[in-house]
Amino acid sequence: MNFPRKLILFMQAKKDRITEVIGITFGELYFNEKDAEELRALSEDRAKEIYTCIEEEIAAGEAGLPEPLCPFCQINSCNCTLCNYGGRHGKCTEISSDFDQIACRFLEMDIFVRRLFSNEFFIKVIEEIEKGEI
Repeated sequence: MNFPRKLILFMQAKKDRITEVIGITFGELYFNEKDAEELRALSEDRAKEIYTCIEEEIAAGEAGLPEPLCPFCQINSCNCTLCNYGGRHGKCTEISSDFDQIACRFLEMDIFVRRLFSNEFFIKVIEEIEKGEI
């Protein structure tokens, strides 16, 4: 499987989890076809570099929805002004951005994001991607 596809599956797994817990609208806010197109357009080498970086962060115990686990943050070295994802969804740190709406919904539902997106969750996702199970 190619690395752009692996990044898409990684984001899709997070989207599916959001959809499962807080609803389809919020899942679509998090990751959509235009986002997938951006990842699909990455070179194999650049996508491999990003995917490997994400794998290393997971191996180090990262959890939640932080910058190191976001392919779009990795693409732009966490420079929000260059981020196409931020252009489509609003910068993650901005009030009323899509990410902020999702975070607020988690708060309203008293959901601890680092538990919902635990390190174990991410380990399982990476294993399933590598085995071709998702």
